[in-house]
Parts: sequence; C-alpha cells; structure tokens
Amino acid sequence: MFPITPMVATRPPASRDLVFGGTFLGYPWYFDKNTGHGTIGFMRIGIVTSGGDCAGLNAGIAEAVARLKDSGATPVLVPDGFAGLYAAAEILVDDEALWWASRRGGSVLGSTRTNLKHEESLTRARSGVASLNLAGLVVFGGDGSLQGAARLAGDSFPVVAIPKTIDADVGCSESTIGFATAVQVGCESVERIDETRWSHRAPFLVEVMGRRSGMLAAAIAQAAGVAGVLVPEVAWSLGALRERLDTPRGGVVVVSESAWSDDLGPARTGANGKPLVGGVVAPIARALSERGLSGVRTATLGHVLRGGPASASDRILARNLSSIAVAEVLAGRSCVAVVRDGRPRAVDIEEAFSPRRFLSHPEVASYGALIVGG
Repeated sequence: MFPITPMVATRPPASRDLVFGGTFLGYPWYFDKNTGHGTIGFMRIGIVTSGGDCAGLNAGIAEAVARLKDSGATPVLVPDGFAGLYAAAEILVDDEALWWASRRGGSVLGSTRTNLKHEESLTRARSGVASLNLAGLVVFGGDGSLQGAARLAGDSFPVVAIPKTIDADVGCSESTIGFATAVQVGCESVERIDETRWSHRAPFLVEVMGRRSGMLAAAIAQAAGVAGVLVPEVAWSLGALRERLDTPRGGVVVVSESAWSDDLGPARTGANGKPLVGGVVAPIARALSERGLSGVRTATLGHVLRGGPASASDRILARNLSSIAVAEVLAGRSCVAVVRDGRPRAVDIEEAFSPRRFLSHPEVASYGALIVGG
C-alpha cells in the first residue's frame, strides 16, 4: 500500500544522556546532562505502534515524525511493535507516503501484540534499542503496551507512551486515540441494521468490541438511540432483555463482547482460566429462543470498528498527543501523554500502571434506562 523499505542506521549514535537544546547555524545541538557541555549531532528517536490497531494512528505517527525532524532529531520508524525492537529493525517511509497514510486507518508501521511483561523480553528490547542507537522512544499502545513502555524507560532512556485503543479502557486518560472513530462507525452500522430491523419486524442483537469494559458499547448505543445495551459492569437478566426486544417491530440491543448473565450459565473461560471475550450474542439468542422469543437475529461488529479513515477528532487528538510526546522525549523525560480535564498533557510514566477504566457508577447512572439492568 505504501512504499516502505527496510534500512540500516547510517547516522552516528546519540548518547542517551543528551537533551535537545535547539539549533545552531541550522544544526541540532544537544546538552550533555553528565558533562554540562553542548554538542552538535543527531538524536535518534524511535517510534513504535504496539497492540491492536485503530484509526488515527497514522496521523499521530506523521505528526511525531514532522516534529522530530523540525527539532533536528532523526525519527526511527520501528516496524511490528516491540517485536521490531527485538529484531533491531528499522523501515523508511518517505514523507509523501506518510502524508497520505495519515488519512488512512491501520498503522503504517505494522503492529504486534508482543509484550514486555518479563525480564527476558525487556532484555531483548533493550538490546534492540542499543543496536538502533536510540536516544528515546515514543510508543503508541493500549494499557499493556503502555506498561511495557514504562518498564523500558530508564533514567538515561526517556520513553513517552501515547494511549490508543477503541475500548477507551486506559485508566490514566479520559480519551484514547481511536475511540471516537469506533463510536462513529459503530453508530452508523447499528443504524443500518436498525433500518432493516424495522422492515422485517425482527429483534437484533449487535455485538461490539470493548474487551471487559462497556465504554464503547454504551457510547454506540446512546449515539444510535437503540432499545438498550448490555455491558459487563451491570448485571442483567434474560427477562429484562426480552422486554427490550419483544415489541411489534422488534428492537435493537447493542451487546458488549464480555457482557454475560448468570441466566446463561457459568461464565465461559479459556485454557488459561480467564473469562472469554467475544462471541456472546449467539448463546444469548439461543437462550431467548428457548424462552419463547424466536427469530432473534445477530450481528457482530468486529474489526470494522478498528479500520478506515479516522474521524477529525481522533486525528486532532493523535496529533496533539504526539506533539506533547516529542517535546517530552527530546527533553529527556519519560511520561504518558494523556487527556485530563479535557486537555492534552503529560503525566508521570508510572501512571501507565493505572487500573483499567470501566463504566463508573455515575457513568452508568448517566445512561439511565438505556442500560439493561441498570
């Protein structure tokens, strides 16, 4: 899709104790924190996208690259998440291709779910950092990736994490890149289903992503004005759900992918003993049929919520957070670029370990009767 070629580092290595201090005669200069001396050279800053992709990532990457180049630093595009750090890999995306990519979904860098939970993985990542001669790192990721970024950060190696996930479950930020677009796409999709539901007088269950948080499902349901929503934060019953669906022309209920009811039996678990996520609408429809409500149709909005062009608000958010990230990493500070009180800002890197965000009691109350069981 985009002209991307592997490359090897040709710039001289930058000390991890150097802080960008501006330009001198058109050349970047850096302040050495150990010696107190200034030096002219190139500071190589890595950019990584880790975990699930979402709309808005490419806008954030493009902004980070532009800001780094404006500062005189060298952006190093690391492919395939932390796996790219393991391999000390670097790719080249020309400016024009990156500009076009900034309007598209996905990640031009590629992404994997490689994590840095264990010391062995951290050692491999640090080895890649050294091989790439990186003086700092900017990481776009969800809660697991942000925590990996925080573990990788050190006194002499600044790492700035930027929260991105359609689930909006990162505890340290009010907003995340990708959420607004996912709500928009989900709303449009649910409205299309609602129109055909009206024609056929059929009740519908529409499953959406969100992992173990109901943030995305509730926002989509509210925007689309449907009959109800099932979220994992609120207990619900098949009887209450049937009331929402059993109308002369049927109804549409949005279902978070981890919304389960005791009426369905024991919660499903995987081989690791953790509750399964996804695939909930089929057993719910079967249970409703066994209780006399037949003809319930189901639809699942999966990765369609991740892809496609980002909304204007997600692009703006991505660019604003990237601007903060570049300023902080060039100053030698590790942090998380977040939204607090409606404004982008930097907070301590340790806030990457904040508990996941779920619908709070006030948020549940704000949705009123929309939430089934609420």
